[in-house]
Amino acid sequence: MLGRTTVFLLGDNGTSKWGMPKNRGPGASRAKHSVFEGGVRIPLVVTGPLVKSPGTTDDSLVHIADLFPTVVDIAGLPRAEGRVDAWQLGDQTVEVDGRSLLPLLQGRPGTREYLYTEGFEPNGPGPYTQDLRAVRNGTHKLMQRGSAYGLFRIEGLWEGNDLMSAPLSPEDQAAHDALLAELDRWKARLRYEGR
Repeated sequence: MLGRTTVFLLGDNGTSKWGMPKNRGPGASRAKHSVFEGGVRIPLVVTGPLVKSPGTTDDSLVHIADLFPTVVDIAGLPRAEGRVDAWQLGDQTVEVDGRSLLPLLQGRPGTREYLYTEGFEPNGPGPYTQDLRAVRNGTHKLMQRGSAYGLFRIEGLWEGNDLMSAPLSPEDQAAHDALLAELDRWKARLRYEGR
């Protein structure tokens, strides 16, 4: 039975401040409880007969919310007509935030153009004084902390320096504008409890 099973392995939600390399930017401030890559990026390993190219890696954007629709897809439940984010369950259409990873596992392009992340400070039971939000594509990340924004180019596994302190290149400006529109879309859609 195990030979016919697809297994998903994923790590903890980010790196603690003690696990951050000292020579990598501000270090601990880019670790857990942040919306920097060090606080949100985790490993995901998938193995099983549905993986077309075992032993390969892929840089496609995926989110933990993608696991549920992937399992639903593997189980063979029908999608709602023309939708990548909804399944037909009887006479109901069920929408989810995730996207099935099944096409990606079978060697086709991923379905995510953006990843959205949010958090709050301080850590613990509250009251919370600072909202943290970030949205990224394959090359850039826009972060918001309160009313301050930062734009970063993704360099390998990490963000580079904040690009907002100097005039933006046309490429960076285009990324900024697209990411800001996406961030605003998420902020309009999601509301923190009690706010």
